[in-house]
Amino acid sequence: MKYASILHKLKNKFLMKKLVLVVLALFFINCSNSEDISELNNQSTIDVYVAGQKNGNATYWKNNTEITLDNGGFSTSTANKIIVHNNNVYVFGSSGSTYILWENGSLTNLNEEFQEPSYELDYITDMIIDSNDVYFIGYLKSLTNPTIYDLVYWKNGIKTVILSNCIYRHQQSSIKVIDDNIYVFQKTIIIKKVFL
Repeated sequence: MKYASILHKLKNKFLMKKLVLVVLALFFINCSNSEDISELNNQSTIDVYVAGQKNGNATYWKNNTEITLDNGGFSTSTANKIIVHNNNVYVFGSSGSTYILWENGSLTNLNEEFQEPSYELDYITDMIIDSNDVYFIGYLKSLTNPTIYDLVYWKNGIKTVILSNCIYRHQQSSIKVIDDNIYVFQKTIIIKKVFL
């Protein structure tokens, strides 16, 4: 028992010495060139965006500058997600059960946009931008049987049904596009559909 304790202490001491040597080597390698430091000073600044709500209005902040979005006649609204892509600002939000997209400040009522004769928009759970394509994922509710839902995604407004005749919906569904493959994540289920 005594020998094991001594061996353990020696092993830890040896590992600490190796770690100190590695850190020192990295320090000298990284700090040996003063040009690297000047390059950092010449890099462009990064804009920081935050989405939220202020005084009942969907709002986002760019570098601490507040931008209040048009409520479009709704009494209150909230900005839930913001994506900046190719100098365009996309803000996804809601007003109660109405889902809204602001693209460069221009409001689109997604409930009206995605309305169908036999289905109504029930819930949008996520939005992403890939290349120049805008994706939403959510649920349509059957007007003839309000306990039936379809899990769908929209790519630039065109609907694709992933699961139909669902008896419940998951509010945590999300979507991701990787190498032209569309991945949908739904609580405990992972669904992969590939569209080329």
